[in-house]
Amino acid sequence: MKKSAAVLGAATLTAALVMPMVAMAAPEDTADQTTSMQQSVDSPTTAPSTQTAGTAGAAPVNSHVVHSTKAQPKSSTSNSEKTKSQKKSKASEKKSKASKKNGKSAKKNKRFPARDELKNYKKAEKWAKSSKVRYIRNRESRNTYSINTGNGYYGAYQFAYGTWKAMGGQKYAKTADKAPAYIQDYIAYKLYKRAGWSPWGG
Repeated sequence: MKKSAAVLGAATLTAALVMPMVAMAAPEDTADQTTSMQQSVDSPTTAPSTQTAGTAGAAPVNSHVVHSTKAQPKSSTSNSEKTKSQKKSKASEKKSKASKKNGKSAKKNKRFPARDELKNYKKAEKWAKSSKVRYIRNRESRNTYSINTGNGYYGAYQFAYGTWKAMGGQKYAKTADKAPAYIQDYIAYKLYKRAGWSPWGG
C-alpha cells in the first residue's frame, strides 16, 4: 500500500510537471503552424505557378488576336490610300490628255487668227460680199470653199498652189481649201489689190 501510494504520488508529480511544459509548447506549435500558413500564402505554390504559366501562355494568344484586330484597319487604310492614289493618277492622266488635246487645238486655232487681227479685213469682207465677187466664186467653184477637184486649184477662188503661197496663204493652211472662208476671202482680196480681176479672167 505504501509503495502504491508512493508510485501514485510520483505519477501525479510528473503529470504536474509535464502539463505546464505541454501547455507552453502548444503556443509554439500554433505559432509555427501560423507562420507556415503565412509563408504558404505569401510564397507561390505549384498551382499558382501553373496558373501563371497558363495565363502567360494565353497572353500571346490574346495579344495575337488584338494585334490581328488592329492590323485589319491598317490594311483597309492602306487599300483606301492605294485607291486614292490610283484615282489621283487617273485624274492626272486625264488632265494631261486634256491639256494635250487643248494644246493641239490651240495650235490648230493659232494658225487661224481672229478676223479683227487681219489687216484691212473689214474691207476684204465688204469686197467678198459684192455681187461681182459672188459671181466669180459661183463660176469658179459654185461658191464652195472646201472644194478640191484634183485639178491643181483649191478653194472658192480656185487658188493655184503657187499663188496661194505667194500671197501668204500658207501661214494659215497649206492649200486654200484647208483654210476657213474668211481667210480665203482675205487672201483673195489681197490678190485683187495686187493684180485686179485678171487672176479670174478679168
